[in-house]
Order: sequence, then structure tokens, then C-alpha cells
Amino acid sequence: MNDGCGEAAADRAPADAEGWFARMRGPEASQWADDLAIWRALNPENDAAYARLLQRWDQSAFLTNTALGRGRDLRRASVWSRRPAVRYAAIAASLLLVAAIGVLTMGRLGSPGKAPPILEYASNDRTVRTVTLADGARVTLDAGAAITVVDVDTGPRVRLIKGRARFDAARGHAGLVVAAPNGTLVTGAGEFDVAQDGRFVRVVAWRGDVELWGPHVGTARIESGQRAVFDPARGVASLGRAEPGELGWAHGMLSFDRVRLADAVGAINRYNHIRIAFQDPAIGELRITGAFVPSDPRGFARAVADMFHLSFRSSPNGTITLFVGKNT
Repeated sequence: MNDGCGEAAADRAPADAEGWFARMRGPEASQWADDLAIWRALNPENDAAYARLLQRWDQSAFLTNTALGRGRDLRRASVWSRRPAVRYAAIAASLLLVAAIGVLTMGRLGSPGKAPPILEYASNDRTVRTVTLADGARVTLDAGAAITVVDVDTGPRVRLIKGRARFDAARGHAGLVVAAPNGTLVTGAGEFDVAQDGRFVRVVAWRGDVELWGPHVGTARIESGQRAVFDPARGVASLGRAEPGELGWAHGMLSFDRVRLADAVGAINRYNHIRIAFQDPAIGELRITGAFVPSDPRGFARAVADMFHLSFRSSPNGTITLFVGKNT
């Protein structure tokens, strides 16, 4: 597609739309569907230009049902059906014609050329990982998260496959576009978290405002310091202030502010093969405040035991069990 540096979006949209149109009629169209949706959503000119091409395509398809299309000599078809050699030669000629038309059409539309590679990044189930994109933006993947990245003319396009990721576009950066599950688009020029949670997308804006887009609800904005649960079919399901405890996960710390101990243990367990459990479920209803290193489950268990006057023991399978009473 065209570079378009220095051109207005309205001037660049028709040429870019032709490139996308040609690409979406190629053998790898399915892998570009989400990226096309991102491009169309970036501004109204893109969407209108692509819609016009689709309309022309539909009109050309309709032409085959007009009198001109129906006015063929069907008697020749009956001759072909009786003469296999003639039929196969005609099919071969037709295929060559279609191929030639395809080459001419691609040239006229402005072929996007070789498709840029799709890069995949993932963290393992217990480790946080940070990667730097080609334009300098940083993406931190929570344990078990995965993204794909493709570099297009206007910058990297990121797709969140699963889990949670923090996107940090340095000051002065034009912004990032992130395709989240279920058709949600997230755009921001600062620092923000995006997480998949079933059909919902959870977003926290740490620096700069973030825009959310769903296929049925249009655009919503959340401001710096806010967190939102977004339903792409219904819009923002909940909106509130960002909790400081959610900031530390990307830096190897988990912070809790009067969080249920059961929820805190669940968060710690996500990063470790050694599990923490309760002998009595009532222990999980205690409220905990503090900052902890998630990769040190034994240290966390020791701190919890001191805080609530509990005891803990390790089983042969490595599970750490918190209980009321003294170790025997």
C-alpha cells in the first residue's frame, strides 16, 4: 500500500483501499481480516473508500445476470458437453484469461506487494515478558499472554490473542492500535493495559486517554486514571478509577488494597508451580493489603501467616497450606 507521508488521509484512502481490496481477494485473505477492520475504523475516509470498491464489485457481479450476460448461445455449451477435448481446452483458455485479468486488475488496483510478516510473541505460564516493537513502543506480556504484530505503512498493528498486556507508547508517539478479542479495538498514545476476560475486554488507562471501539456500539473514551470493562456488543459495562495495585504486575510486584485473601492467592498462584491453599475456606475471606513479589510464594505465605497469626506447612507435592493453629 502507498506510504502517503505528507498526504491527507482523505487523499490517501482511495489508493490504500485498492491495495486492501486486492489483498482481500488473495489466498491469505482470512489472516488480514482483523487488520482490515482496524484500517477501516481508523477514519471515515478509509471506510467510505473501501465501501465504494465493494459496491463496484457487487455491481459487476450483478452484470452477469443482465440480458447481456444471459444472451449467450447455449447451443455451443451443448456441443462442449459432448466433446470432452473441446470442453477441457475451453476451460484451460478460460483459466488463462482469468489469470490475465487478475494480473491486470492487481496492477490497476496497486498491488500491496509482498505481505509483511506476522510476528508472534508469547510469555510462558509463569513469567512476565517485555518486547519492543519496530517503532519503539514497548509491550509487556503478563504470564500466559500472547500477541501478534504486523508492521504496516502507518505503524505496527497489534492483536491480543489471550491474557493481559501493557502497551507503552513513549511521549510523542503517534499511538498504538490494538485489536482485542470479539472485535474490540483499543487505541491510545500513552500507557494502558488491555486484558481478555471472556467476551469482555478490560482496559486500564495509566497515562493518556484511550478510545474503545466495538462493532455494534461505536466509540467510547476512558480517561487517564480510569479502568473500564468493555462489552463490544453493549459498550462500557463498568467504569471506575484505576486501582494502584494493578500497576505493579508489569514490574514484578503485585499490590493489594483490602483485597480478599482468596483473590490475592489466586493472583500469586498464576505465577508459580507451587500452589498456596487454605485448610479452612473462611481464611480466604480475610482482607489483605501490601505489595508482594509474585514469584516468591513461600515468602508470601510467611507474610500472610505473620499478618493474620496463621501457620503454614508444605506438602510433598509442593502445595503450601495456610491454617489456623500451630505447626506440629
